[in-house]
Amino acid sequence: MLTLLYSLFPTLESAREACSALLNARAVACCNLLPTVESHYLWHGVPTQATETILIAKTTPEMAAHARAILAAHHPHECPAILSFDADSTPAFAAWVGSCVTLTKNTDKGD
Repeated sequence: MLTLLYSLFPTLESAREACSALLNARAVACCNLLPTVESHYLWHGVPTQATETILIAKTTPEMAAHARAILAAHHPHECPAILSFDADSTPAFAAWVGSCVTLTKNTDKGD
């Protein structure tokens, strides 16, 4: 079992920065960035549209809370969408993800 984290960022660069923070903290094994998604939502009751970048990160269930905290600390939105989903995986891929993530202590914010 793995955990997928899903979040939207206002720019590709801000998503890259969050991805780097997650990888440097060894909180995730990898991130996928999907730039240029069109989002429509209500913000303070007003219909709003924005171009955003989707970040999808793969981690273990044990590291998910730590990874969410890092995402929140590196997120520029006032109210970021940070969602997590349980995901089945091949045993080999799950083992690879597990071998990549480790709870480490460093000075990066969110750790």
